[in-house]
Amino acid sequence: MNIETFPEYTAATRQEPSFVHIGQVWEMEILARVFAVLGCTNLIVSDGLSFLADRLVHGARHESFVQISDQDDDHGDVDIGAYLLDDLQDGCAQLAVAIAKDQCSTEPRILRAAADHASNFCREICHLS
Repeated sequence: MNIETFPEYTAATRQEPSFVHIGQVWEMEILARVFAVLGCTNLIVSDGLSFLADRLVHGARHESFVQISDQDDDHGDVDIGAYLLDDLQDGCAQLAVAIAKDQCSTEPRILRAAADHASNFCREICHLS
């Protein structure tokens, strides 16, 4: 099939997707690991958060919506596709509730320091625009 047969597509300019900086690798890895423990059983899975967790915890390749500036540096920057920011924020809001429930249980599954960090980081993500 020849694209020139569809003039409305040939005239359109293609724009590269925009990305939003959301933090550094070490911050995201803690958040992703907390999500991996709590997310599957306690949340309606958020695409933005599950993609991020999959990318960081399992090393899945999702360069079209997650960019990491330096794969070998814990302080590398992590950017996510701007079109996933709302979904990531929704997932973080759900995760914050799941963390609070976990920490109030008699046998929490998440260490307190990791829970505190993930909750604070979810709050930061929810304030991005």
